[in-house]
Amino acid sequence: MNSKKRKMVSFLAILLVIIMIIGTIAPFAQVIFASPVTTTSTGVGNEETGGKTSVSSVIENNSFDITADIGFDGEYIVGSEVPVRVTIKNNGEDFKGRLDLKVYLSYDDSVYGYGEPRKYVIYYVDVDLPKGTIKDYSIDSTINTLNTSLELSLKDNKGKTVYRNNFPVKGLSPDTIATAIITDNPREMDYIKGLDLYMDKDESYKTNEKIIVYDESNFPNKKTILDSFENIIITNFDSSWLDENQVNAILSWVENGGNLFLGTGENENRSISAFEDTFKVSASNPSGKNFLVNTGLSGMQTCDIVGEGFNTIVEDSGVPLFVSKKVGNGNVVVATFDMALAPFSTYSGNNNIIKSAFENGGINILRSDESSLLERMWNYESSEVMTMGETGINIIFIFIILYIIFVGPVLYIILKKKDKREYGWFIIPIASIIMTVAVFGVSKIYGYNKGIMGVVSTVDLNSDDGFGNAYISVSAKSPNAGKVSLKLSEKLPLNLFLYDSYRVSDDDFIAEVNVGDESAISFNNTEKWDDNNILVTKKVDMGGNFDFDASIQGNILKLNMNNKTSHNFENLILNIRNMSFHLGDIASGESIEKDLDLSDNTLYINKGLLNGVDVYLGSDNGYYDLENMYKSNEYTKKQVFNDYVRGSVFGSNMDSEYLRYSEMGEEAKNGITMSLYMFDSDSILNDGSLINGKAPISLINNVYYIDKVISYGDMDSYDIPDGMILPTVLDNESQGVFDYNVDENYLYVYSDKDISLENNTSVGAEVSMIFDMPIKSNIKSFKISGYNMPSVKEEIYNVKTGAYETLISGDITDINSYINENREVKIKISYPLEHKEYIFPTISVKGGNADA
Repeated sequence: MNSKKRKMVSFLAILLVIIMIIGTIAPFAQVIFASPVTTTSTGVGNEETGGKTSVSSVIENNSFDITADIGFDGEYIVGSEVPVRVTIKNNGEDFKGRLDLKVYLSYDDSVYGYGEPRKYVIYYVDVDLPKGTIKDYSIDSTINTLNTSLELSLKDNKGKTVYRNNFPVKGLSPDTIATAIITDNPREMDYIKGLDLYMDKDESYKTNEKIIVYDESNFPNKKTILDSFENIIITNFDSSWLDENQVNAILSWVENGGNLFLGTGENENRSISAFEDTFKVSASNPSGKNFLVNTGLSGMQTCDIVGEGFNTIVEDSGVPLFVSKKVGNGNVVVATFDMALAPFSTYSGNNNIIKSAFENGGINILRSDESSLLERMWNYESSEVMTMGETGINIIFIFIILYIIFVGPVLYIILKKKDKREYGWFIIPIASIIMTVAVFGVSKIYGYNKGIMGVVSTVDLNSDDGFGNAYISVSAKSPNAGKVSLKLSEKLPLNLFLYDSYRVSDDDFIAEVNVGDESAISFNNTEKWDDNNILVTKKVDMGGNFDFDASIQGNILKLNMNNKTSHNFENLILNIRNMSFHLGDIASGESIEKDLDLSDNTLYINKGLLNGVDVYLGSDNGYYDLENMYKSNEYTKKQVFNDYVRGSVFGSNMDSEYLRYSEMGEEAKNGITMSLYMFDSDSILNDGSLINGKAPISLINNVYYIDKVISYGDMDSYDIPDGMILPTVLDNESQGVFDYNVDENYLYVYSDKDISLENNTSVGAEVSMIFDMPIKSNIKSFKISGYNMPSVKEEIYNVKTGAYETLISGDITDINSYINENREVKIKISYPLEHKEYIFPTISVKGGNADA
């Protein structure tokens, strides 16, 4: 072979090596060197910055007559799914395309102050309109911002906009309490419009209310639409006229926390007919009654209500007016009369009677920002993914080194020795191809060269119907920039929050959502491996119930758990006040009984100052432990990843416990609250979801929870140890400068100068606090464990004398002297003039029904 040929062979070999190296490294460089994208949920827009929604120019088209019914009489509750019904008449030729709803997620550049363009999302549904037809389309969408108008447009199959118009709307505050009424005589229900159901000590606050009247033809058939309502009233209406989807939507809504009111009276079972079997209730024997308190109702016909689990919550002269029972997280309230008929509908005190049903039934109205529920259920950990392992990269580079050594010197020497150097023209390319296939084969195994779908779910198992309510966070990541499409394998409502990220683009189009026959979303103009997040809700078939019973005998907490579901749960954790107990695993079909000594602090960890990862691992420094276990090869990277994600999501749920307990109302106040958490990695979503049309790598973690209340009235005996009943600081009765957190058990006095008390003594801070006690008649004694320090003055309020006195250190048995009519023990502590951190005093209580 001449010199010229040898040079060409050498050049070809070097060129192939370079091409192979670049081609091999490129897929991983984008993973290794890509910058993470920080995302922040903005939720609901600011009312002050709302102004008028920007509108596009109108495109008129005589070929179409379009009308739209948006929200509830043109109004919608911010943060809720909004019903949008569009009727289209095609006056022209056959038309196929899609109907778009444009929803702004921000209003103008000044909203964020960073020069960000206005951002919007498109919700769409495919349309098929033969000539002369009239069709109705639903394009229900979640709207998290205030808008004064919404834009509807028609696009043909080529993407050309052939019609566009702006429809006026009015956004209502997220704290609006909405009530749906189904009745044959809506005018008789006008009195309900003056009902203020907000349960709060601040009586100056006036609740925003919205009343919507329906019949069977227009009542929503989706639970997600009904989530806008706190209450549904069905009275003087034959509920059997509702179709199966409408009834199922109501049942699911009740399970999830809705309040359903059903009227009876002279119509007996007419309004409850669709629910008799489910709620096990019936009405009979209507007859006129006389009333001593509400004399204006005398002669009103009431029924005898027979129902499993129903209790009377309002009565007059021994005649029940309302009975109720808890169903899942909601309430079913049956009126023994018809709420839409006289004399009740015309009685001046009718609203007060209904409010009494809420108060006496422990029906709590907490219609705070709807997005706060989504916020606390939104698991941002779904965006976390495992990075590519170093082992895979090392193997790839070993292949490259072997290739360079083998193809270059070795092949050249062998061919030269054999005097077959001319074979290099085809041997070298063949060797390159073989090695390239091998390298890319390894990259397929070790690299993220297709989409990644992070799925993290929080599943509420408080229902007893064998189903769980799942809040599922999905993060779709793609190795490619540009448009990222996510298609779920089942029809579920998609909730999209606005995210501020480091996307460098003037385009304000965030995503488009298919709300037709499939659940699909396309994110526009994304970077590689961007976090493209959605939240979906789903009623999950668990294959059976998880029975969880708890009781207290003395200081022993007795647990009985029976896993009738099809899931194998891992790492059960019981939180009761600041105590976290690790209970191990429980397989499907397994039962576990445990007795826990609440006074033995070696059985639990105090979660007050710990994060979710700490408590999940049972450690004081969970992150450090995970790092060390990985470095020592005790944990694989996948184990570290799963524990981190599970611990983080678990922490979010721990933080929301107080909200869940507050929604229980009086039930939580009259007992000891606790929550059981469990974990698995089963797929909550159906298989078959796609990212950019391909099956992604799925990373799944789920946390399940059950909330439980042990009523004080149900305990034969109890010995509640210190730390179970936490104090409440009375800020308006306290003096001095101090900071505190009851859950984390610290109080820090900052006073630089003293405050003078009535007796002319000087202290740094005077803090008043109360303990909410069990049922007064069941208490035998209680003991407050304070500081026992000469510099700290501790006093207890004597109800009988109306004055504070020195707190004794032993058991207090004179219950009536120290527990007021609200079942509170009130203490006052004076702290010295110094910067110092303290823990809170604690209370232990003994009592029960055994000797009552």
